[in-house]
Amino acid sequence: MKQPVSSINSAPASLLDHFRCDRAAEIAEAAVIGIPNEQWGEVGMAIVAVKPGHTLRPEEIHAHCQANLARFKCPRLIEFVDALPRNATGKIHKPTLRERFNATKATDKVAS
Repeated sequence: MKQPVSSINSAPASLLDHFRCDRAAEIAEAAVIGIPNEQWGEVGMAIVAVKPGHTLRPEEIHAHCQANLARFKCPRLIEFVDALPRNATGKIHKPTLRERFNATKATDKVAS
């Protein structure tokens, strides 16, 4: 089942598949959630866990997405975590992510 990430209905799976293929060396796991936005209703936020010994900056992910994906599929915000929360069956627990990242911070860099 596809979960829309914004009012434009970009499926998180397409973004995550792209990340996993092209940035597999650096990204351990990633999730995309929709977070509230006054203008659009919701915008996509990628939450990325980087593999030990690797570093990534939000600007690198934004540039990579803009070069390889349609603009509406690019996440507007990027957050980094050590690991994504999991439920009892081992699936990424998106309700926890939505609760944690529901309000954007002043330090968030929004892609133009």
